[in-house]
Amino acid sequence: MSVTPRTAGTKIPGLRRHKPRALAFDDREGIAVATEPEVLRQISSVLSEDELVAVVDAICGPWSGPDDGSITPEIVWNKLTVLPRFRGSRVLRRAINRACVNVGSPQETRLRLMLIRAGLPTPVVAHPIRTAAGVVHPDLSYPDLRIAIEYDGDHHRTDRQQWSHDIERERSVRQQGWDYIRVTARMPDGLIVHTIREAITERSRE
Repeated sequence: MSVTPRTAGTKIPGLRRHKPRALAFDDREGIAVATEPEVLRQISSVLSEDELVAVVDAICGPWSGPDDGSITPEIVWNKLTVLPRFRGSRVLRRAINRACVNVGSPQETRLRLMLIRAGLPTPVVAHPIRTAAGVVHPDLSYPDLRIAIEYDGDHHRTDRQQWSHDIERERSVRQQGWDYIRVTARMPDGLIVHTIREAITERSRE
């Protein structure tokens, strides 16, 4: 979380203090809210490039806005052109170039970036798979190899209805001849990369 403190001595665990040079606000039902370009300008100097990718993924994702793909990374960048040059603009531009539409969560962003960093091919986000149960959009996939990858948060384990839905979802995808790899937060990064690399190698032989 990033906030603009009223006093210089404000220290709260989990918050990053910074003093912006200027603020641009929108009025949202009587509440002054910093504009999207202004927020991006401010955080570009305090977040890492990967963290900024996750932010832009969120702006362009279905969980924080329209799910029709109408907000793209390029649209996000175009909104920033109204601002004067600012610190962090280069790293933000690189992050925007690496961002994608239709990413469902920050964990999915982290998984995608991790696979790319490990030297694996860039996975496709939310590729449609037609099944007997309807169209399924796995978090990540390699369509040419028919490999689907899903990130399962803890609610996938604790919610019985979600658990049953996930089982049916996996079954329907596998019936179409796809591999289905489920990833959780408890899995070590090395194991995730190894599992997916093995699946790619095996499928490439077929």
